[in-house]
Amino acid sequence: MNQDTATIEGRIVSIGDGFQDLYLEFMGWVPYIIVAIVVLVLSIFAARMIRNMARRAMAKTSTEGHIDILVAQLAYIGALTLGVVLSLSILPIENLSAVFTGLGLAGFAVGFAMKDILGNFLAGIILLIQRPFTIDDYVKIGDVEGTVTNIRVRDTQLTTNDGRLIYVPNNTMSTSNIINLTALPLRRVDVDVGIPYSSDINRAIEACLEAATRLPGFVEQPIPDVIVTEFGDSAIMLRVQVWVDWKEYGYIHVQSEALKLVKAALDAAGIDIPFPVRTVYLQQSKDA
Repeated sequence: MNQDTATIEGRIVSIGDGFQDLYLEFMGWVPYIIVAIVVLVLSIFAARMIRNMARRAMAKTSTEGHIDILVAQLAYIGALTLGVVLSLSILPIENLSAVFTGLGLAGFAVGFAMKDILGNFLAGIILLIQRPFTIDDYVKIGDVEGTVTNIRVRDTQLTTNDGRLIYVPNNTMSTSNIINLTALPLRRVDVDVGIPYSSDINRAIEACLEAATRLPGFVEQPIPDVIVTEFGDSAIMLRVQVWVDWKEYGYIHVQSEALKLVKAALDAAGIDIPFPVRTVYLQQSKDA
């Protein structure tokens, strides 16, 4: 009995000594941990400052907004990575390579759990490199459209014409059709209009072509055209096609002016735009 008691007491003393050793070892690490945390925090602030400085410096030498963003983000990631490595090197770790191996495995696990976030990050880098659009471009992505106001590594910000701010995940754009409506200096304005069946089609076409030449931003090449698209229920449908340099006036304004000019030209030519007509036949019953 006494022997068992002594054995238990010895184990308790051994466990206590083990905890004491761990405590003393931890307390020896505390100053290094504090310094490492301070260095990491300072590295985060320094990385943000470097990102802002890089963006301002690039803005003075580059006219492409996406280049400014890409360089700034890469500078931020590089500075932050350097800060993390410096923080780890402060800790009294004998085998630092083993720590990096462990961090690599942990990073793999975290990356698998955060694959959507990382997917957005990688898609953002690809967008900044391939640059299907840049700041102030008007784009249509899937079922949303607007002016690009900011391109980040996680998402892209669009401002709609009615003042809404849309955040589009970059990973979504990698699998969606991207239509850049402002990438080229010339765009075609289409106006569909109907004329009565009794009208002279050639006269109507001449009136529409004359109106096209008075459109803001009108260019002679490619030449404007008016084509007959279909015979409607109550009108012959024409499509006016005219190319414009829209940058100075804005595409929506030019499109609005095109509608007004075509309407005024047809009125001046004495050609009305017909309303839909329905003919109703009333058959009288024989018993009436």
